Amino acid sequence: MGIKKPDVAYEHPNKARNTDKSNSSKNSIPPAILATEIGAAKSPETMHVRIIAHYPIAGAYEVFDRMCSANIDPKNAMLALLKKGIPVFEERCANNEIDKIDILSQLKPEFIETTRALSKSTFETAKNHFDPFDVLSLRALGVKIGDAIFASVAKN
Repeated sequence: MGIKKPDVAYEHPNKARNTDKSNSSKNSIPPAILATEIGAAKSPETMHVRIIAHYPIAGAYEVFDRMCSANIDPKNAMLALLKKGIPVFEERCANNEIDKIDILSQLKPEFIETTRALSKSTFETAKNHFDPFDVLSLRALGVKIGDAIFASVAKN
């Protein structure tokens, strides 16, 4: 007893499979281009890191306040400062000059979340600095890295 299985799988007439894979448009795109389109790092030495940075309270960082008073959206101001701060942060990591950042009293609970490319050596240095016991989640580490990047550029 039971249900008899057909010898050949049913194919809907409008959904006929393309058996000629050599002419498929997906196979004609080189793997490097496909990887770039889905967000792979630009080079083997870099990696994408999820960065989370908290908005500062009013008066904590003059540059952020001036940007906001110049009618720049706070989100765009934060993203611009993070973009400007990544080279500074990478240089400080390379020179082992990362400070323990204690700016929690100067931050709002609101935050922005973005993805940025960091060199693998910078990420490893930051990970060893902020998470020496390897207990933080990637998101928690991203918060510490994001706040450190923002603080390093906003202080200057």
